[in-house]
Amino acid sequence: KVTEKSDIYSFGVVLLELLTGQYSVQPQNQEGDLVTWIKECIDLKRDLNEIFDSKLHINDALIVDEMILTLKIALMCTRFLPSERPTMREVVRMLASVRKPAGTERHVALNRIGVPKLKHPREEEEEEEEEQKKLTSNLDP
Repeated sequence: KVTEKSDIYSFGVVLLELLTGQYSVQPQNQEGDLVTWIKECIDLKRDLNEIFDSKLHINDALIVDEMILTLKIALMCTRFLPSERPTMREVVRMLASVRKPAGTERHVALNRIGVPKLKHPREEEEEEEEEQKKLTSNLDP
């Protein structure tokens, strides 16, 4: 039966195909499907380089963060129980929040549904500098 929740599952599979460069159904000698393979990789704590498409050669930490967030969205879309999958409106909101520049409410939609915020190393440095400024300004008479 085709429902909104089955469409969301399919959309999650498409996201996984884009991120991994793999087909949704693996050849018989590799056994299984893409969703199962991804979940096993995560359970086994495999390196992300083994999951993401090797043709991408990604060196930018911000892009990797965005890919991780997109992977988390895809995993939410492919949850086993349809009732646990987000609505398409939530998916669109989450995907839109992934590409917002640093310093904005970039991950708000993701945090609301239990996905941890990932910070770019530059964001952490800026926060540390701001904290240092606050500490030194308190020392000035």
